[in-house]
Amino acid sequence: MSLGIFAFGIVGLVGLMPVALTTHKEAKVSTVLSQIQQHLTAELILTDGANLAKLNGLQRNFDFEGKEITSGQIAYSAKIVLVDAILPGGSTSASLRRAALIVIPNPTGMPSIPTDKPTSGVLVTKAENA
Repeated sequence: MSLGIFAFGIVGLVGLMPVALTTHKEAKVSTVLSQIQQHLTAELILTDGANLAKLNGLQRNFDFEGKEITSGQIAYSAKIVLVDAILPGGSTSASLRRAALIVIPNPTGMPSIPTDKPTSGVLVTKAENA
């Protein structure tokens, strides 16, 4: 009798393993994507306005831990796209740019990063700080 109760409990736990593993993987991907976005946002904030153009459109690759790499197994790719910031009323400012951050997991086989769906964005100044 006790062996039957034990077996019933084990079967239930084994049945939950795929759900737990899937949830863990999704949480890890979400965490790494957030770290990459934080890294890129910090870089944008610390970059002089005169040097922002160097970051525009540059594709950057990251490993499974969210560390930037130049070669090796690419787990994530990211791109910063700078566009004019549109202010309330539809006007633009000569001193502001909107940086759209696009981060995608597992870019293998993709010819380029799609830029029509930004992952996040930040406003940056394009005028040099004095």
